[in-house]
Amino acid sequence: MREENVKPLTSDNDAWHQAVKLFTGYDAPLRHTLFDELAGNAGIPQMKVEISKQSHVDYADPNDFNWRVENAGWRIENTDFVIPFYLTGGDNPSSGDQVSMYKARITLLGNKGSDGPPAGGVVEGGEFKSQYDNHLGLTGDAAVWTTQPLTQYSYGTGRALEALLNDRDGTHGFHWNGKNVPNDQAVTLTSFDTAASAFDRAAQFFVDRRDAVEEWERRIGVEQNEAWRGQAAGVFWNLVHTLGKQYDGYAKDMRPSGSTGSKQGDELRQAKTDFRNAASTLQRGWARWEYMEGNPLRWLHDLLVEITDHVWERNIKMITYKVHANRYGATTTYHATAGFDQTATRFGMGDNFGQLDDLTTWKKVGERAVQNWQASVIESLEVPANEAIRQVHNSWSTKNFDLGSVRTRGGSDLTSSYTEDKNEKKEADAAKAAADAARKQEEFMAWQKEQAAKAEAEAKRREEEAKKEQERREKEADEKEAKAKAEQERKEKEAEEKEAALRAEQERKEAEAKAEQERKEQEAKAEQGRKEQEAGEKEAQAKAEQDRKEAEAEAKAGEKEAEAERRQAEAQEKAEQKEAEQERKQAEAEAKAEEKQREQEAKQEEAQRKQEEAQQRQEQVQATQFNQARTDQERARKEQEQKEAQAAAKAEEKEREAEAKQAEAEAEAERRQAEAQEKAEQK
Repeated sequence: MREENVKPLTSDNDAWHQAVKLFTGYDAPLRHTLFDELAGNAGIPQMKVEISKQSHVDYADPNDFNWRVENAGWRIENTDFVIPFYLTGGDNPSSGDQVSMYKARITLLGNKGSDGPPAGGVVEGGEFKSQYDNHLGLTGDAAVWTTQPLTQYSYGTGRALEALLNDRDGTHGFHWNGKNVPNDQAVTLTSFDTAASAFDRAAQFFVDRRDAVEEWERRIGVEQNEAWRGQAAGVFWNLVHTLGKQYDGYAKDMRPSGSTGSKQGDELRQAKTDFRNAASTLQRGWARWEYMEGNPLRWLHDLLVEITDHVWERNIKMITYKVHANRYGATTTYHATAGFDQTATRFGMGDNFGQLDDLTTWKKVGERAVQNWQASVIESLEVPANEAIRQVHNSWSTKNFDLGSVRTRGGSDLTSSYTEDKNEKKEADAAKAAADAARKQEEFMAWQKEQAAKAEAEAKRREEEAKKEQERREKEADEKEAKAKAEQERKEKEAEEKEAALRAEQERKEAEAKAEQERKEQEAKAEQGRKEQEAGEKEAQAKAEQDRKEAEAEAKAGEKEAEAERRQAEAQEKAEQKEAEQERKQAEAEAKAEEKQREQEAKQEEAQRKQEEAQQRQEQVQATQFNQARTDQERARKEQEQKEAQAAAKAEEKEREAEAKQAEAEAEAERRQAEAQEKAEQK
């Protein structure tokens, strides 16, 4: 992930914009305006963010990796991206603070692709709007966005370079996604060839004419005949001699000795080659960039994934729970542990964007994603663009690009001798010479047309040779592409081997986790056995205590029986009178004894006169208590066994669910590992 500090953009410092406009005539939108119409609520670039507090805390087991797959990440809960998190009541959480659960539901604004995370590749942008009215307070123009300027810049520039390189008419008539190249700004590479061929034909004409004039000079003589001076013959000799000097000068200026074509044509062809090479370099760099880095939503998605990693490790996994029992049952609260963090931070980094529930935090996240995309433009497009402009400038500078000059030699007056000749004979001779010159001129013109036809045939031959050369270069390019493909396949094979190693490591970790689970289950069973042993010991103690109380009760009963026999005689008469009342009270006492054990002992003194019956009732009450205690213990034991069975069944069910989720997580991990490997190799 790039972390360059991107300076503010203007039309003066966007080298990619300048280079494409210079090379093709395509005037893309300025880069600093591309995201003006791609902002959601609170001005957050490229996304809408909805923070919602949950009605309850969904506790995540730190070892339950499936929980994250089901609750966090791409395309969860019918939206683009979801990040769940916990918050304490304050800005500075500490261990033990109680937490509440929140979710950040994120909708990306831009070209997201189909099923998977945002992908690269050329797409045509357009206008789109929110499918929900007044969602997050966005209405009217604020709920309408467009990616057209962004795609015109990211993809239209590369398409213009492709048209320059591949179309015969270059960028003449080029248009893409609503952006056209004006005719007066279009660039065509064939115009270099047209101008170069024109210079070649001109040079060939002067060379051919120079040879013809030399033949004329040979025939009429290198030196002028004295008898011709002042005559028409002398004028014609001067004409031929002057043409010879001029054509020879033109030929030397345009076609130096030992060369073919023309100096000017060769310079233009070299200028075209340098220009085309620079444009090809830009196009190849753009083709890699647009697929790997061109979509700014890919940078935002990767940033959200890194933040989710941090939230999982330092927030979701860093809480615990407490169970509070009360007369109505039990309640559970959730609390932060040491190391708990509630900020949006990339995992393993220190770039704190702010607290997770603050919209300004997510605005900073969106701005960072845009900055990372801008940095990729600078590295992958601007740097090569500056180099391409420099290369073309150096190639076309006066030091390296020299068309030379075509100068006219000599300047004699061809009519001077003729005007001095005043007699009719000289006039007749001059007329005859003029007629001869006219005839020769006609012959010269016919010959010139013939030479032009030859030059055109030669140009056609050279064009065919150039075409063959182009085909040869394309073949070489195909061979290089095949080699690159083989290299890519080799890297893919290495990635598969690495993936296999990672899978083996994952299986090892799963085995360790399973062994740890079995160890915990054995510990739980041992703890249960210990508790059962303690329950048995307590039951034995209760029985011994009950036996002791029964012995004490029997002793007291003996004492009370002797006292009762002594008082029996005295109370016999009164007993007969109160027997009915006593029976009624005794019935009430028995009913109350069943409800309140402690009240029964207080009322036993009132039944002293019938101690044996009271003692019998006491023994029955004690037996009932003992049986009730054993019943309660048996019920508690059965409830414990039932809970253990339910816990075991639940554990088995969770284990089956965990195994299923683990399989899904492994598949997801393998897919993400492949994506990560591919992304790493591409970077």
